[in-house]
Parts: sequence; C-alpha cells; structure tokens
Amino acid sequence: MSHPHNYIPENAPKAYLERVFINSRPRQITFAGMVGAYRLHVLEMTEYYQPLIAGNGEPYIANAIINDRNGIHGIFGPIKHYLLIIDKQPVAIYDTEGRYISSAEGERPNSAAGYARVSGTNAVLQIKDK
Repeated sequence: MSHPHNYIPENAPKAYLERVFINSRPRQITFAGMVGAYRLHVLEMTEYYQPLIAGNGEPYIANAIINDRNGIHGIFGPIKHYLLIIDKQPVAIYDTEGRYISSAEGERPNSAAGYARVSGTNAVLQIKDK
C-alpha cells in the first residue's frame, strides 16, 4: 500500500488506527524524516469503513493491531495504545493486543509533522509539533 508523505488530518483516510507512542520523539530521527509521519502513525482501515461505522469492525481492528509489530515500532519504540478514527473523529482506544480500552472522548489525533531539508553538504532534520 502506498502512503502519501504529506499526511495531515485534513487529508486523512475515512477510517484509520493511529499509533500513539510512549515516546514523543523518534529513536531514529533520520529514518523518521525519510519515512514520513504518515507511515509512522497511521494504520489505514478504509477498506473496512462500512463494518466500522456499522459497529462490526472489532475483528478487523484486532487483526490490524496484532499484525502491527507486537506493539513495538522500529523507529519510535513502544506503542502506548491505538486510537480509532472514523471520519476525522476519534472513536475508541485499543491496547497493543487489539482489545477495546475505552471511548476516545477528549482524545485528539496527532498533529505532529516531520520534514527534512537538505542544503549543500549539511543535512538538517527537524521534527516540529503543530
């Protein structure tokens, strides 16, 4: 699956799981800049949109989470939990084993952006929070 490198909440898919990491900064900042924020934070669930809005998406959510590196991300490290977002609205929180924790009342999608700028022989990588 091809992911855009310019992910922002405005161009997010209709349904996705957002990885919420324990660490706010990546362990491997260079790779984070090269891979892009979208691939690091988003597990796209758009193909399961209809079952998700109908309330029958639990098996798809659990399967996606279980297949997602066992709760440890190679660049950011441990995952705290997953946030289910449907139509740009946070819906529910799931643990790293795919179990429902709670509703996502008061949660907000991550707005962090990563970018890289290369000039001459010096490369500068910056992570900024919006």
